[in-house]
Amino acid sequence: MSLRTLLLLQFILLGHLIQATTYYSDPVNGSMANSGSLSSPWDGLEDIFNTSPTFSSGDVIICMNGNHGFPKINGVNANYVTIQAAAGNTPTCTRIYFGSSSVASYWKIDGLSIISENVAPNPQRIIDILNTNCDHITIENCIISSNLNTSTWTQNDWKTKAATGIWARGTNHSIQNNTIKNIAIGLIIDAPGSICNKNTVQYFTIDGIRGNGSNCQYNENLIMDNIVVYTYAENHYDGFQAFTNSSIDNVLFRKNTIIACTDTTRAFRGSMQGMGCFDGFYINWTIENNLIITDHWHGITLLGATNCRIVNNTVVDIYDVTPIIPWDTQSQSNYGPAWIKIAAHKNGSLSTGNSVLNNLCDDMQNSTGIGTVSNNIVMGNSSNHSLHFVDVTNHDFHLISSSSAIDAGTTNFAPATDMDGNIRPNGGGIDIGAFEFQSCGATVTAIVSNNEVCEGTSIHFNASGSFSSLTWSNGIINNSNNNITSSGYQVVTASIGSGCVAKDSIYITINPLPNISLSGDSNMCEEDTITIAAFGGNSYIWTYNNGILQNNSTLQYYPTTSGSVDVVGTDINGCVNSYSHNVNVFPLPNVIFTGMPDSICSGANIDLSILNYSPSGGTFTGAGVSGSNFISSSGIGTYTVTYEYEDINNCFNSAFQTVDVEDCSIGIEEVIPLDVLVIVNKRNIQFYSSEIIDEISIFDLSGKLLLSVNGGRSNVIKCELNQISNKMLICVIKAGNKISTHKINIQ
Repeated sequence: MSLRTLLLLQFILLGHLIQATTYYSDPVNGSMANSGSLSSPWDGLEDIFNTSPTFSSGDVIICMNGNHGFPKINGVNANYVTIQAAAGNTPTCTRIYFGSSSVASYWKIDGLSIISENVAPNPQRIIDILNTNCDHITIENCIISSNLNTSTWTQNDWKTKAATGIWARGTNHSIQNNTIKNIAIGLIIDAPGSICNKNTVQYFTIDGIRGNGSNCQYNENLIMDNIVVYTYAENHYDGFQAFTNSSIDNVLFRKNTIIACTDTTRAFRGSMQGMGCFDGFYINWTIENNLIITDHWHGITLLGATNCRIVNNTVVDIYDVTPIIPWDTQSQSNYGPAWIKIAAHKNGSLSTGNSVLNNLCDDMQNSTGIGTVSNNIVMGNSSNHSLHFVDVTNHDFHLISSSSAIDAGTTNFAPATDMDGNIRPNGGGIDIGAFEFQSCGATVTAIVSNNEVCEGTSIHFNASGSFSSLTWSNGIINNSNNNITSSGYQVVTASIGSGCVAKDSIYITINPLPNISLSGDSNMCEEDTITIAAFGGNSYIWTYNNGILQNNSTLQYYPTTSGSVDVVGTDINGCVNSYSHNVNVFPLPNVIFTGMPDSICSGANIDLSILNYSPSGGTFTGAGVSGSNFISSSGIGTYTVTYEYEDINNCFNSAFQTVDVEDCSIGIEEVIPLDVLVIVNKRNIQFYSSEIIDEISIFDLSGKLLLSVNGGRSNVIKCELNQISNKMLICVIKAGNKISTHKINIQ
């Protein structure tokens, strides 16, 4: 190269450097009357681009904090003009459109937050490259969201407020390292020749990425957590989707991770397809080293494919139960297992020349004649995942040392590295799936004292092998007792330095403690017996009143004082739990019943209500009892009259007396008269007898016994009749086998 030529090139380069200018945009303190320098910044981006400015290649607009509004960017540059966030600043736009009035070329947005929550009503697109003649638009390191806080959003909010993140039309765009969340569709790439790498798309109501442009690349993107607000008839949710009326050619889909659901307890969880390309044709696609965790049959599906390669992917359905969507009559709980499928186009055109190799998946549904299908492992369902993967629960799908996928692949079309960037092969052959097993000299074997214990029981964890450092998952301390709270794989990672690691895992089953419960009365009366039944265990040990009864599920309990019944239950796994049942014991009521005569004549009655009984409110029972009367006409014999009482605690007690009903009719030859003097003074009566009086009975004229008085071994008896309202009475005085009857009239 001549000196003149060298000087000319240096002059041209210097000219470009001189032309490149850095401008500053400050929506808080700036003004469009300023020069745009750091000390004299312009206003926000919307105001800048409303003036239809002209920039030169290499120019940079530095954005300060504040809301930069809704810039509409137009204009063709020979090389990139960059709009970027100032260091330590978080400038925000409500949305950005390119090519809204003319072509936009060579523009770069770097590090801005584009959040449509500042706009009402919400737009349908947050960043939109509208003009199909636009080219070389770069969006990188940005936060793109309909709203950063959706914790209170309803189903209708998700339908009406979630906007599309980026819609890219035109050609040759670059969309990289962006976080796109709380949207309808994360990315729509209709622009051929575009690159879509290392973006995170999370919480989307329709699709994660739609890739409809030829000659595009999708590498190392993370797509997760669809939001289910539509019915199955309205939308099928896809992590990645493509469709065309002609063909989409030469697409590279590599090292992407698609996860249907990272939190199975969140609201609006449902079923999501992994990679659904249903309306081809898809020509010369390479789909390799991807991890797809879906909750559907469609893990990777191409309907209409020619010369496509699906190689070294891991495609699984880890969700055994899908929640039923209450507003969708077509939803079901048994989607899956996840498959890889190449089949004919919907119009019947056959798929040919394809290669499906080295994939580790739950199912294969490829049609015959689609090409080469070999060296794949079909696991069947989630119960077999533990045979291959380190930690399914935490989405670690690296291979364990005992996996049959190791060295089982073919070199045909195998990628040179795995999903982590590790060289393939690492060992005797290519491994099946997205990850190449890394042995590299480090070895480790997990050792536990017990791999199945009851909740709350500690397990001793240790490991053996060749390593210099070792760590366990979930905070487990090696060579120590650890308490594990839930079932799952525990992973041990060993290292000998320089990135050489080995892993082993062991499944620990934590059996829950039995849910022991008791049923039976909590309140009882003294002297009663209650039955208490235990549930939730297989055998039981009871403790009550310092006694023990084993291996019965029911207990006949008869306490004398209030207290508790305790039971320890053991289930079929040998896990133990206990339950305590409190019992209140109420005393029986103190019932008194006295005043009945020892005997009455047949035909005479007793008024029970005037006798001595308590508490009041009880009932009289027994043969010959009618209400509160004892009727002696029931026949000669001995009768029992019982007074029964039940208190407010439903505790019952009683007292009783007996009475002899006698035949008082006496024949002439049996009459032995008793000489008795009866003196009546108003309602006081005195009886004077020549014999010791045994008993005096006073009846009304109907023969109803009104009063019975014991003689008390005396021949003089005084009676007060204040409680008797009758005026005409019959008095029967007995002394031994002598009897005297008197009819008296009292005032």
